[in-house]
Amino acid sequence: MTSKNALFGLPERRYIHRYPLHVPLEAALSGHKAVIVDLSLRGARIRHSRAISLGESRLRFRWEGLPFDDIVQVVASNVQSFEQTDVFETRVRFGSLSDQSTATLKTAVGTLRDHRMARWMANLHGEHTETHREHHHSTAAYVAYLLRNGRWHRQRVPANGVEPHHGFLIRTSVPHGEIRQLCAAFENSDAETRALLKILARDAM
Repeated sequence: MTSKNALFGLPERRYIHRYPLHVPLEAALSGHKAVIVDLSLRGARIRHSRAISLGESRLRFRWEGLPFDDIVQVVASNVQSFEQTDVFETRVRFGSLSDQSTATLKTAVGTLRDHRMARWMANLHGEHTETHREHHHSTAAYVAYLLRNGRWHRQRVPANGVEPHHGFLIRTSVPHGEIRQLCAAFENSDAETRALLKILARDAM
């Protein structure tokens, strides 16, 4: 059997890195709609609204047009309550993957790694000074994005404010580019996926 080291061509210590997805990555787990919360070469953390069993499950998603479609191992799944909505958070582990899924996974993780490094470098050079100052002094500051008649409206709200029905709450420290991508994903999603995106938006830092 091919080892994971041979599969990805990387030393074992690299597998400890998990990368959070601030921009939603829609997926299907066991045929149910889902959103990937974080991703690594070893596995992923996924949120979805329907229960699944431990053991083998099929995970599908696309990254920049590249498909991932493979059997993964569900190692843990717990139900959590967000705003009176039950959501399942599931951890899956990757085993032997097809060449295509392996290529997609390596591309996704590489991109996430590069984005995180770019953020670190920007912070090092002081490019995000104002954003971090705001976040430091007001960590509970949120913005509401509401979709009305096909247009997005932005409104400042407190952290304990009411979740908009056609929209979401997100921290003011999240970059505008990521918010635009979240808005686009929200517009093109059904009610079940929108509920998951609301939770992902509220958790984004």
